[in-house]
Amino acid sequence: MGRATSFRATCITQAANPTLDLSNPKVFGRLIKDVFASINKSRRTAPDGPTFEHLKYLYPGIEDRYLKEAIKQAVSFDMACVANFHYNSDSYIDDCKIAVAFAAAENPGFSAKTIAIAEHYLMISMR
Repeated sequence: MGRATSFRATCITQAANPTLDLSNPKVFGRLIKDVFASINKSRRTAPDGPTFEHLKYLYPGIEDRYLKEAIKQAVSFDMACVANFHYNSDSYIDDCKIAVAFAAAENPGFSAKTIAIAEHYLMISMR
């Protein structure tokens, strides 16, 4: 199993807990708080965590400061995509494209391919 696959498998394994009674509002509420806390921690620590390690492994010749800045910019772009998403139009696809367009305007420098990938993943995560 590759490094990225192993990391994803660990995250999925840690997130799965079949013993939780999600019909209990207190348990469900706590789970939601924990999920958001985990996401926020991942965003805050991304430049110094596993994401950095993966990029350093893939691009060993690039200075650490450039990799960390790229990670920070990617996190900012991702957060802007989600923040700009609204169910406003008759077309869910258009809502995703509009959100990513606003995010790209707020975070210039991303390639057209990256923007298309962001649209795709936003469509998956916001459905």
